[in-house]
Amino acid sequence: MFEPPGECPVCGTDVHEGAKACPGCGADDRSGWREIDFAEDAFDYKEFLAEEFGQDRKPAVSLLWKITALVIVLGALGLFLLRGRLF
Repeated sequence: MFEPPGECPVCGTDVHEGAKACPGCGADDRSGWREIDFAEDAFDYKEFLAEEFGQDRKPAVSLLWKITALVIVLGALGLFLLRGRLF
């Protein structure tokens, strides 16, 4: 277990003698002054989604974006044609 003074094992901030917690991140005896494990390779996003939502699914937004793009293009085309008739 970490005992001040020294460098905080969580964030690296200097912790002064007698400190009850790290002034940088707040780590203390209750949090165990534990080291952070940044094992990014161990995290599987697809597995996380399957666990959280029960299945691998495609976003439903793709159809909405296609419809939105079509409305914008048709609106721009309509304004272009309407402009030609008015002026």
